[in-house]
Amino acid sequence: MIYRGNMNLKKYLVILAIVSTLSLTACSTVKISDYPQRQYNVPENVTTKDVLNNIKQAITQQARVGWVVEQSDSSKVIAGLTRRSHYLQVTYSINGQQVSSQITSSRNLDQKGNKIHKNAMSWKMRLDNSVFIQLSKSLN
Repeated sequence: MIYRGNMNLKKYLVILAIVSTLSLTACSTVKISDYPQRQYNVPENVTTKDVLNNIKQAITQQARVGWVVEQSDSSKVIAGLTRRSHYLQVTYSINGQQVSSQITSSRNLDQKGNKIHKNAMSWKMRLDNSVFIQLSKSLN
């Protein structure tokens, strides 16, 4: 009888450890709309080609953390980041004299509507900082 009690106690402790671990490592999501949408106003004398090249250069500078230029055309640059099984895609759009960014795709980041894993937003914000700093340094 004592042996069975110890088994129940062991099972209880294992289950408690699993539940505690899951609650500590559970993913938390944030609202995308809670983060300010950053935009950059391009000076009128700057060409779209210069803007595109500077965006690509900033993304390339972030290659050490995993960012790559996935696609580019005359009005946008698409950047992608893969970390383990997670993927985030950010598109930089050029509309007239304005550059803006937005998350356009993700995988394994709990994205549902306006919510996404909090790490995705910090990854995007760091890339945005790099891109907008590069634009302001080179184009002003």
